[in-house]
Amino acid sequence: MNGRVSLAQLIADAKAAGLVVTSGEEPEDADRFSPQPVDWSRLRVEGVPEADYLDAPHKYVPAGAKIWAWGPAESGKSIWAFWNAVRLTRRGLKVLYISEENPLPVEFHRHEGLRPDDEFLTFHHRQGYDLTKPDHLAAVIEPGAGCALIVLDTFTSVWTGDENSNAELAEFDRTLTQIVEATGASVLVLDHTGHPQMFQNRRGASAGRGASSKGQKADVTLTFAPVGDRGFTIDHGKNRFGMKELRKAFEVIDTDDGLDIISVADAERDELKARALELMDMHPDEFSKTGLAVVLKGRKEEALAAVQDLIDAGTIGRSGERGRLHRIEP
Repeated sequence: MNGRVSLAQLIADAKAAGLVVTSGEEPEDADRFSPQPVDWSRLRVEGVPEADYLDAPHKYVPAGAKIWAWGPAESGKSIWAFWNAVRLTRRGLKVLYISEENPLPVEFHRHEGLRPDDEFLTFHHRQGYDLTKPDHLAAVIEPGAGCALIVLDTFTSVWTGDENSNAELAEFDRTLTQIVEATGASVLVLDHTGHPQMFQNRRGASAGRGASSKGQKADVTLTFAPVGDRGFTIDHGKNRFGMKELRKAFEVIDTDDGLDIISVADAERDELKARALELMDMHPDEFSKTGLAVVLKGRKEEALAAVQDLIDAGTIGRSGERGRLHRIEP
């Protein structure tokens, strides 16, 4: 045995998974594994493609990625996932959302509050998915083709393998890779918490449940924690595509049109910028960047970021050799 899988076997497996396979002659060496080398010269000329983030300006959901998000019940991960799905549909991007856990009234309330463009949303509720079965995998790939995002809510509700087995989790990771490669979508897997995970500092009740290889296999890992009745935080444990976000707080809010999610850090920064401008009006050419941030009395990193935002926007500028700040009138 040479270890290769014949085209005939591949066709049989595809048919067993419910895929349509056309007949034809088996081409010579059709089953040969043929890896291709990196074209370094082309990369020098064209450059390395930068990561595209579906949730910009945040960086939690890179395009074409396998993303694991875990947290305890009512930690905001499901509504955050659906909120991101809604934002994509409003941009005319397709989303497949598979919900196997939350009751339909909960999902309906979120749907009506967040208001997706249903033309671009395929929502499956409690259909009994089990991604250990080839025909169930095919039932994800077919409607997922051309989607920007596929959400699996939750992991153990769509997969009946042993989550404590690293070998079986490796097989599930291969399943996720198949979905990404076949559809072009990012796959976001929502999961409950329990055991320590690689790339996450949290343990016990705040860590991903099951074998530790979940974090190792993922492109991105996110840990959710509840804050009060309608808030939550996200810890960005891993991002293979670039920089990680700082730990951020979010809140579900009521709007005139329904529901929305806001970054508490963004709200804090807006308040800091408003206070900075007031100080600039009262004390022009008195503060350095760091000095102004200290006087603002917010969290240091947020205060510095607020001042830098105003500088980048051309709202305040530096003057003189000492670089003191002053307000720039529009």
